[in-house]
Amino acid sequence: MTKAFHEVNIAGLKRKLPLFEAAPKVKIALFNILGDTEVAVHSYSNRFF
Repeated sequence: MTKAFHEVNIAGLKRKLPLFEAAPKVKIALFNILGDTEVAVHSYSNRFF
Protein backbone atom coordinates (compact mmCIF):
# COMPACT_ATOMS: atom_id res chain seq x y z
CA MET A 1 0.00 0.00 0.00
CA THR A 2 1.40 3.39 -1.04
CA LYS A 3 1.12 6.25 1.43
CA ALA A 4 -0.55 9.37 0.01
CA PHE A 5 0.76 12.91 0.57
CA HIS A 6 -0.42 16.47 -0.07
CA GLU A 7 2.32 18.91 -1.07
CA VAL A 8 2.08 22.44 0.39
CA ASN A 9 4.19 25.58 0.69
CA ILE A 10 4.40 26.76 4.31
CA ALA A 11 6.22 30.04 4.99
CA GLY A 12 8.22 29.57 1.79
CA LEU A 13 9.22 25.99 2.64
CA LYS A 14 7.87 23.00 0.70
CA ARG A 15 6.42 20.13 2.74
CA LYS A 16 4.76 16.81 1.88
CA LEU A 17 1.99 16.24 4.44
CA PRO A 18 0.78 12.69 5.01
CA LEU A 19 -2.90 12.05 4.31
CA PHE A 20 -5.01 10.10 6.80
CA GLU A 21 -8.54 8.78 6.37
CA ALA A 22 -10.76 10.56 8.92
CA ALA A 23 -13.97 8.93 7.71
CA PRO A 24 -15.03 6.97 4.66
CA LYS A 25 -14.18 9.09 1.59
CA VAL A 26 -12.69 11.87 3.81
CA LYS A 27 -8.93 12.40 4.04
CA ILE A 28 -7.06 15.04 6.03
CA ALA A 29 -3.47 16.25 5.79
CA LEU A 30 -1.52 16.33 9.05
CA PHE A 31 0.91 19.14 9.90
CA ASN A 32 2.55 19.40 13.32
CA ILE A 33 4.52 22.66 13.54
CA LEU A 34 6.00 21.62 16.89
CA GLY A 35 7.80 18.75 15.17
CA ASP A 36 9.14 20.91 12.32
CA THR A 37 11.69 23.30 13.82
CA GLU A 38 12.76 24.63 10.41
CA VAL A 39 9.23 25.90 9.66
CA ALA A 40 8.75 27.21 13.22
CA VAL A 41 12.02 29.20 13.21
CA HIS A 42 11.55 30.40 9.62
CA SER A 43 7.96 31.53 10.36
CA TYR A 44 9.03 33.38 13.52
CA SER A 45 11.94 35.16 11.83
CA ASN A 46 9.69 36.29 8.94
CA ARG A 47 6.72 37.51 10.99
CA PHE A 48 4.96 40.73 9.96
CA PHE A 49 4.35 42.42 13.32
